[in-house]
Amino acid sequence: MLQKNGMTTWGHFIILLVAKNVVIIGKAQYIKRVCKKEPKQLREGLKMANMSYCRFRNTLIDVEDCLEALGNRDIPLAEERTAARRLLET
Repeated sequence: MLQKNGMTTWGHFIILLVAKNVVIIGKAQYIKRVCKKEPKQLREGLKMANMSYCRFRNTLIDVEDCLEALGNRDIPLAEERTAARRLLET
């Protein structure tokens, strides 16, 4: 048995302990979760065992929103313009 990030693997099964309920998931299966921020076309086929694993997809959506604002020159606050400049420098 191997324990990592709240998941226990046993043989070829993944065992999740969720609110005192044991959920056994086959090797090739995952719990489907949807990152609510994503447009439908990005959500389709998304398979995640934990909502925190959506952080890169959520960041992608946020960065795309920032790029759109930069393209439209729609950054009204000085603090946001400064943050946009820092983002581009990074």
